[in-house]
Amino acid sequence: MKQMNDIGKKIIILGCPGSGKSTFAKRLHDRTDIPLIHLDNIWWKEDRSHISRDEFDTKLEAVLNEDEWIIDGDYSRTYEVRIRNCDTIIFLDYDLDTCMEGITNRTGQKREDIPWVEEELDEELVEDVRNYHQVKYPILMELFMKYQDKQLIIFKNRTEADNWIKERCGHRMDKYTDERDLKILEKDRYTFFVLRKIIGGNCNLLLSDHERMIICFTCDPFPVWIWTEDGASEEEMEYVYQLTKENNLFDGNHRFNVKYELAQYFINRSEKEGRKMSVFTNMFAYECLNPIKPTDKTDGELYQCKESDIEQLVEFTDLFHKELGVDQKDRESYFEDAKLTIETGNMYFWKDKNGKPVACCKYAPDGDMASISLVYTYPQYRRKHYAENMVYQVTMIVKDKGLIPMLYTDADYVASNACYEKIGYELKGKLCTIG
Repeated sequence: MKQMNDIGKKIIILGCPGSGKSTFAKRLHDRTDIPLIHLDNIWWKEDRSHISRDEFDTKLEAVLNEDEWIIDGDYSRTYEVRIRNCDTIIFLDYDLDTCMEGITNRTGQKREDIPWVEEELDEELVEDVRNYHQVKYPILMELFMKYQDKQLIIFKNRTEADNWIKERCGHRMDKYTDERDLKILEKDRYTFFVLRKIIGGNCNLLLSDHERMIICFTCDPFPVWIWTEDGASEEEMEYVYQLTKENNLFDGNHRFNVKYELAQYFINRSEKEGRKMSVFTNMFAYECLNPIKPTDKTDGELYQCKESDIEQLVEFTDLFHKELGVDQKDRESYFEDAKLTIETGNMYFWKDKNGKPVACCKYAPDGDMASISLVYTYPQYRRKHYAENMVYQVTMIVKDKGLIPMLYTDADYVASNACYEKIGYELKGKLCTIG
């Protein structure tokens, strides 16, 4: 590997499928602003057919004639023409297990480097990965020897590649997330369940270094989610603080869901700048692997909501958010939310013996988990065990679907927490909302 001073403006990223060529290329593009070309997007059409070899070669030649580019892709037939025209080769020389994990984890994920979603593992691709070091690796080694005037940078694992990016470009936050973020959030899968869910959607702000910190804000009236690694250093917390400040989130209109150590840092740091912050809500994250049937009986039954129940759901939702004092919207927005929620089939009421809806809750699946939320009972019907029985039955529905039930609660609401613990929910983590 040559000592790297200038990587030039014509760069190719090579490696076995699943090694993360596209992800690495995107990160390099974000830091250099050099145009990024994914060969899969040239070869494949949205209907999974592809262009002819001649057309592909013509398009590739046009790219190679440009003044600068980052080209990502395997396509062994074109190894030599790309190497001949580049300044720098970056080769992700990873082991088989890493690459197999890579092609497995990206299944079902929307990607920028291919014009469709791979819903299942392709057997031909699996064989390509298994045979890579026997078939294509020797071809590349021969070409690397032939073109020794090219700068060759080889990484043996993801850590080496990550460190190279950081050392060259500093601690820069990407404006996207990928499989690395899902992996680091796995250790906080209960407390940051919502964050895992929303980073895959539309966000007004999304920043991640894919290792130690993630900042995500979808839109008003929802809070900003900030994840930091346990034991974050003061330098890291200051960096997150400055990013939050640079993005105008300390305007008095935003709240932040964070771990307690970061909450305390934000509160102390803000005080030094004459800004007052405090904890609004202490939150518990619970899971329920072994539901316990309520011993306290009640009247009525669980009811799955229908389209005709939209107005009733809007009323429940409005009262729920007013009572909590968070995430409040106008009635029209609640109506649209209610319509979409009922369409999922995951919204429930508890109706008393007279058929009157007295409580509500819903669940939202994500991966192997499902979050139970919007648990609300009319004040005049509380202490009748409606919520306890309702949440238990919805928990069993989630369990029967093979999902792990979880929920967030207000840590200071002792009565509701006791209710959840009675039916088998166990505390898995804590976080807080500050503002």
